[in-house]
Amino acid sequence: MPKFQGRPWESGSRALHVYVLPRPGVDDELLGLAETCRPILGGYPIDPQCGSDPSDAGLLHLTCEMLADAPSAEYDEAALTEVADALRAELSDVPAFTTQVGPPIGNIAGAVLDVWPEADTVALIERIRSAIRNARGGEALQHSGGRPHISLGYSNPRELHQMGANALVARPGSHDLELRGAYSLAA
Repeated sequence: MPKFQGRPWESGSRALHVYVLPRPGVDDELLGLAETCRPILGGYPIDPQCGSDPSDAGLLHLTCEMLADAPSAEYDEAALTEVADALRAELSDVPAFTTQVGPPIGNIAGAVLDVWPEADTVALIERIRSAIRNARGGEALQHSGGRPHISLGYSNPRELHQMGANALVARPGSHDLELRGAYSLAA
């Protein structure tokens, strides 16, 4: 059974996250790439995060950090305000920067777009982590999110295993996809 903060994870529970969200009219190349990937995801048990057309960002996002000290239902208005104020203070002087995404990468967890060069993105994430630490303490930071990436869609690993599905893997510099063997999963 999955656990969160040492207790069983209850169905329907949620955790707060800090995201960078793409904006239609500003991040149109990113949204176009996500839309191009959407039909490929449809053949797999992957829930696309992108909208149905390039003007709709849907749920597409870059996860910067999860607040892991408590389920979101346990955050009252004062706690939410404290986190938001800490984020505003910490990020007020972060300059705009440009990054690139791609190629699409598929794995057992879903499909992502790699974010690179990563130095500015990692610096932003570290500032976000600092704000969370200042507002909620170190216990709110339980893990690293790994390499910066934008989630195109999330998969259900049990469905993938039951289907005997293959993972999608993109070759760098190409939008052509190749199939690799299925991952083995522990029950």
